[in-house]
Amino acid sequence: MKHRADGKRWVGERAVQAVVTSLPLYKCTRGVVVTNATYAPGVKKVARAHNVVLRDRDWLVDELALFCVLCQKRVSPRVRRWCLDRADEYGGDVFCFDHQRTLVGLVRTATPAA
Repeated sequence: MKHRADGKRWVGERAVQAVVTSLPLYKCTRGVVVTNATYAPGVKKVARAHNVVLRDRDWLVDELALFCVLCQKRVSPRVRRWCLDRADEYGGDVFCFDHQRTLVGLVRTATPAA
């Protein structure tokens, strides 16, 4: 995983080269570079040539949004969409089915009657 805390927005070829160098050492046939940023121009070409998969910030955000924020259980894309479509009920967070039922009940109980 490549973390860019220095304010730079691109990850360069050196990250891919580091993975390529370590592949034979660990007897791997494929590598992955994950970053919370994006990749510099030309990095995709180098990665493809060496069978390295690139994952960027957009992928990371989508992947992390597939887990319940309370129990970290993986949820389906359908459950994720259900929560995100009901931001007023779930506050823009993703919850597993069990926590959805609990939260909706609590929200309804805590809401004062008109």
